[in-house]
Amino acid sequence: HTRKQMSETRLDRLLSLLDTGTTQEHRRMAARNIGVLIRNHPYDLQQILHRLHSFLRSKNFNTRNAAGVAFGSIADNVPLWNPDVAEVGKIWTEEEKEEKQRTLLTLTNAMLTFESFDLQQILLYGELLLKDKGIEYDESDLEDLSPQERQREMRKRITEQLQRMVEDKEDTHGHGVKIESLITNDDVVPPTITTSKRKASQVINKEEKARLNSLLRGKSQRKALMIKRDFKMEAKKPKLLTSATTTTTASPSSSTATTALSSTSSRQSVITEQTKSNKVVVESKLDADVILSKSTEWPFLARCEDMCIDLFSPFWELRHGAAVGLREVLKKHGKCAGFVQDGSNSKEEQRELNRIWLEDMSLRLMSVLVLDRYVDLSGFQAVAPVREMVAQALGATILNMEDESIEKVLLMLFSLGRCKEWEVRQGSLLGVKYFVVTGGDSVHKLLPQILDVVIQGLKDTDDDVRACAGDILLPIMNHVIQSSSSKVREITSLLWDALPLLNEISASTQCTLKLLTGFISAITKQNPKLIS
Repeated sequence: HTRKQMSETRLDRLLSLLDTGTTQEHRRMAARNIGVLIRNHPYDLQQILHRLHSFLRSKNFNTRNAAGVAFGSIADNVPLWNPDVAEVGKIWTEEEKEEKQRTLLTLTNAMLTFESFDLQQILLYGELLLKDKGIEYDESDLEDLSPQERQREMRKRITEQLQRMVEDKEDTHGHGVKIESLITNDDVVPPTITTSKRKASQVINKEEKARLNSLLRGKSQRKALMIKRDFKMEAKKPKLLTSATTTTTASPSSSTATTALSSTSSRQSVITEQTKSNKVVVESKLDADVILSKSTEWPFLARCEDMCIDLFSPFWELRHGAAVGLREVLKKHGKCAGFVQDGSNSKEEQRELNRIWLEDMSLRLMSVLVLDRYVDLSGFQAVAPVREMVAQALGATILNMEDESIEKVLLMLFSLGRCKEWEVRQGSLLGVKYFVVTGGDSVHKLLPQILDVVIQGLKDTDDDVRACAGDILLPIMNHVIQSSSSKVREITSLLWDALPLLNEISASTQCTLKLLTGFISAITKQNPKLIS
């Protein structure tokens, strides 16, 4: 019990540092330690992820980035999930085959697919995502549902919204279906507070006030202010859920966890050396890898579902935080996303579920690239934090996809480069940029198409779009010089022509000068007479 109290106190302090750390390094250090904490407390993984997710929704930019580091650290310390698969060569009856087919349809029914999805229709009929809308989503009609049911319902609503945007091609007003139209007035009636609940809350408030008054009695004004501040912070702080081993009314998942805890296979005996040779201390430690591998579902499924909902929030901070979290999770665990634990699926079927899940995720991320219009103009340069982070999350998704799916994603991004809205053109190039960073061998295979898109971007009238096009070339500049010498002169000419349009605060200045230096050096090395 004492150890549990200590671990809770340590977790509370680490989580607090994510938001209150004096420097960015302090926040990152706390975030990395949260990931290490999972090794000692594997049963608290879901509770810690739940609490950590609230920091991804913070208004503070540095807090969201620190929470992303914490998600990445947790992902590094959680082993890849490999559920049980069916025996090779097992013969299934017709009833079992039909049941498997029904299960597969249930899992994939709410998923978006390349065959039935059209980003151009999202662009035409979708509701734009700006800085904010002045109101939060009204979720009062979901309060009676369990967390899993609420999650499924909200995901279903967003999927229906996107699909209707694609199908509604005869919209005379050109606005398409909005999120508000999916929820009627009857659905959002606030729940009435019963008398018993009101009385209970009054009793709790009286007890809290009495405790606060007792703490303030006899204290100086300065000390009283400090106590009041701490009291308010404690009231706002979410409580850590109890461990599955201490829950009296255990759910199926918690009973499974309890069984695993009592199992000797999840423990390791460690002999600790003592100063006195006549004493031997044997400590029992939990094997985090064994415990986490026995999970009944992918450990990050619930968080990713919630972050998919936040991606379409009208508030840019929520969209940005969701993209940060998805990027960190998918970088390490994208290969096992979508897997199910029922023992009836073969490895090929699990890979198919993973492909469908990643396909759905990539389409949702590209939809945000199309609809997001938020630009931060507070600095010297315009910054698009949501599109930048969503493109990074898309790059992490592409990292785990098969070649055929990657080509489909790239073709969709290429098609967006011809849109009239500069934000959409920038978003498409950002997606290509992070594909180039993470794509590996696929980049060399698709290099001719990528160069055509880059050249088109360098000709753009918007400086931010030209900057994105230049950033695509920087990591592959040497490869372009070696394999596409015919394109080098054209690109160099475009960069040279852009120089008079630049100044010291232009977005494309830095990448333009770097590319010119590299390309001109390569050209003159091949033909020194061109220096004159």
